[in-house]
Amino acid sequence: MRLLKLGTLLVADDLTATSEAALRTGAALPDAAGAALHVVHAAPPGVGMTALAGIRAEFLQSIEASTARAGIGSSYTPHVITEPVAGAITT
Repeated sequence: MRLLKLGTLLVADDLTATSEAALRTGAALPDAAGAALHVVHAAPPGVGMTALAGIRAEFLQSIEASTARAGIGSSYTPHVITEPVAGAITT
């Protein structure tokens, strides 16, 4: 019996060791709650991902490295956002 039903679980990743505990906890919850895990990194202001696809790829590689350090396999969807975070999450 599931006590909690979620569709999506979002974990923020600042690409440092500071995020590892949140990533580990976030990775444990989707199975228990029936949710999909999404890992998001908010790129620094002024980084235009549309024009700089190479930089976006670098951030995605950094998310992959960060989740690997936290012991998370490939069962997540990575996101890099460049717009104000509140707008990106609610759209």
